[in-house]
Amino acid sequence: MTCYDELIAIRTKYGYGEFDHAVKSLMRQRIQKGDRERRKPLRMSQRIDLYVKQDGLCARCHQPFKLRLLSDDHIIPVSKGGTNDIQNRRLICQGCNSTKSDRDMIADAKTTGETILQQLQGVSDGSSK
Repeated sequence: MTCYDELIAIRTKYGYGEFDHAVKSLMRQRIQKGDRERRKPLRMSQRIDLYVKQDGLCARCHQPFKLRLLSDDHIIPVSKGGTNDIQNRRLICQGCNSTKSDRDMIADAKTTGETILQQLQGVSDGSSK
């Protein structure tokens, strides 16, 4: 039985009041345990800063895109313990974002054939910017 199933059983047996109490209790426990943070979207000013820093290129495939076509990506995914800090973020195209999924840069480097250094520098052909 999953946690969700347990909460549904509580709601069914005791009503919404106890259900709300159980959910709040679980959230307090998660916060006390230092559970990983949740994914948060970038502010527009942060997106623009990253776009300028990346010269309008996808950080993964290095193709030029308009700002509205780029997705913000966590270098170390939140699901793997990454943070929402700007240093852990980059902009990649929607195609790359769906291909990358929740892999970190090491696992993703095996897929793209690039080194991690090339990905961080935004270089696909081995030359530096």
